[in-house]
Amino acid sequence: MPGRDQRIAAIDMTKGVAIAWVMLIHARVLQGSAWMEHLVDDAVPVFVVIFGLNAEQWWARASGASAVAWWERSLRRLLVPLWAMLPLWWAGDLLVRRVVEPSWPLVAGNLAGWLPNVGTGWFVTLAVQLVVAWPLAHAVVRRLDDRRLLLLATAWVAASVDLLPELLATMGRTGYVLSAPVRFGGHALAGAWLARRLGEALEPGFALASFASWCMAVLIQELPVPAAAAGCAGRAAEVLLAAWLLGSTNALSGVDAIRRPLSWLGVRSWGLYLGQMLVHSWVFFALGSYAAFRGGPAAWLYAAILLAGAIALVVVGERGRAVFRAALDRGRERRAPGGP
Repeated sequence: MPGRDQRIAAIDMTKGVAIAWVMLIHARVLQGSAWMEHLVDDAVPVFVVIFGLNAEQWWARASGASAVAWWERSLRRLLVPLWAMLPLWWAGDLLVRRVVEPSWPLVAGNLAGWLPNVGTGWFVTLAVQLVVAWPLAHAVVRRLDDRRLLLLATAWVAASVDLLPELLATMGRTGYVLSAPVRFGGHALAGAWLARRLGEALEPGFALASFASWCMAVLIQELPVPAAAAGCAGRAAEVLLAAWLLGSTNALSGVDAIRRPLSWLGVRSWGLYLGQMLVHSWVFFALGSYAAFRGGPAAWLYAAILLAGAIALVVVGERGRAVFRAALDRGRERRAPGGP
């Protein structure tokens, strides 16, 4: 396994798979198929499991770090790219097609990660909420041994089956978005458990066991079983899928033609999510609907447009950031004693 300061290819590759699936979800490719229902549509749960894994890895490396240090690092990584994207979204709303009336409270909410006006923006809100809440979760996690942590994660995942319809019925769409950490909290805790067992999780045997368990969970959902049992199986399948992807991508990490593109996507998955969100919105600003891209080859074309547009925006953003940093460095050199 790589050392503590090295990236683990399987984690990046798993995120790369998940962000590619996001493009398929938003393009409505494979809509209504078993592939979509049981595999592709679980991209967000996979991301949340990986979040819990990465969060606990960070706390293990930054021994003694404060919650403030966690928030400063993590919120900066989430919000600064979001702030770069928001003016482009509002330009589309104000100049091309008015979708929502601007207001200062709404703009302030956008800056904090609350995006009710932006299609697919709910995941941004979820990511910010998880980051804000994680120091409390970490305080609980570090007091539990492996067995108790796994039991807590399992119980939370199972409980979310009953919580989900209740939240939808009593709180509406806005309340549901705000309460998304309740729906996905168990997934993040499962990721924290995987962080402790990562060496084992990357072994082929663990991947095979996860795959077999995932197949069983999918099969249960297809059988005539009580709704609660099917729901529990569905939640379990989401976590098992993340574990399976970790092991299987690790097995493929020696193949450069697979590792390099997936790792590139995974490392930049947050920027790519924001990028596809902007492209998705601008398509609506320009056309007024997505009807031209619904069904068949058109849906695949739209997935490619989302991916290509997101990649282009990320590349432009990275180059712009490099130019900005170079300019800052030159400014510091000029101001330094003895500088040019």
